[in-house]
Amino acid sequence: MPLDIARKLYADPIGVTDIRVGGDCGCPAPEGHCITWINSVTLKQVHRRFDDKGENQEEAWAIACKKYDFLAGEGAKHEWAEDPSAVPGVQGFIMDYHVDTGEGLRLLADQFQPQG
Repeated sequence: MPLDIARKLYADPIGVTDIRVGGDCGCPAPEGHCITWINSVTLKQVHRRFDDKGENQEEAWAIACKKYDFLAGEGAKHEWAEDPSAVPGVQGFIMDYHVDTGEGLRLLADQFQPQG
């Protein structure tokens, strides 16, 4: 779900409680929570280079890709940045939701209906 539509869902009284970003029972806003950043030019996921503890995630990922055979080639599908949201051409997406009610499902489905 594109981040701009996720924000619209969260602004709705039904969306804020019945359509939970990432399935989180605390019903947080989509900002900063479960956002997947995709570079629209390269079509690669863009991740934060350093996590909240200051650990280098790019380096840790490279080590894991070398260590585990099933990750071979996966490193090429990712980009790294200090702030993924600031990368030119990047777009934010919410990749999963938990919908609790029929009203929430209707609101979610309505986002994909032609307008007008």
